[in-house]
Amino acid sequence: LKDLVISKIDTLHLGDNFQGFAGKFDDVDEYINAALVGDDMFIDASNDQRIEGVGRMLQGLVTYLYALGELQNASANCGVDPLFNSLSSWDMGAAYLMGSIKANIDEYHSDDFGQTLFALANEMCDYFGTCVSSGKAHASESLIDDLNTGKELLKAKSCTELSLLLEEDITPTILVPLIQGVLHYAVENEELSSSSESGSLAAGDALSRAIIPVMNAIDSDKSMQIMTNMKFEKGGSKPVEDGAERVFADVAAMIDGLKVDCYDIGDHASVVR
Repeated sequence: LKDLVISKIDTLHLGDNFQGFAGKFDDVDEYINAALVGDDMFIDASNDQRIEGVGRMLQGLVTYLYALGELQNASANCGVDPLFNSLSSWDMGAAYLMGSIKANIDEYHSDDFGQTLFALANEMCDYFGTCVSSGKAHASESLIDDLNTGKELLKAKSCTELSLLLEEDITPTILVPLIQGVLHYAVENEELSSSSESGSLAAGDALSRAIIPVMNAIDSDKSMQIMTNMKFEKGGSKPVEDGAERVFADVAAMIDGLKVDCYDIGDHASVVR
């Protein structure tokens, strides 16, 4: 996991941001191992918190970095023979985003979405009113369409169009479920104490670690505030000490810089803005 993630941090030129905000982001395996054995920040954590720490870290940070890195590799090699290399990278990126666990396409259920960002989007759409008739998130359907379009652009060697599609459409869409996840857990966790054994405390922390470094490039102060509010610290400061509305406001202030459409994020019923 460490080698997988580090290679993509370098590819995406996110190293400085990740180091500045995450401490051990160059050793994601340390975070996951700490959760598995109950060490470091997970030393007093409940089983649910350790499970969520591992699962959401894999779902958020690892999936995000590796998938986006593969898509960017494909785009960088667009027009370079053999075509198989760039197509293989594109398919690998798509596979990490979509996963392989699903129900019948017309009979989706929450437990059948798998463990990837595709699954996270379909999980969060219920909370933000962004599910479509298939049961999937609007962002998921957009992502499927864009990934198919990107593959055709690769085959046609339409490299400028592919680069724009990746930068303007696919990358922002990938961020949507991560942002929704952080916002949702801000709502959940502001009602909890730091001594709570709820897995949502670790889930919010893990998902925030995937987007905070990206947000840091836009507004380091607001990113730091989000990190502080979402931090998992058993027995420490009150979770989401400034309140969920503050987290929502900080994210909203950076949403244009992330090139994310507010329509894709939707509205969480528990927060009045």
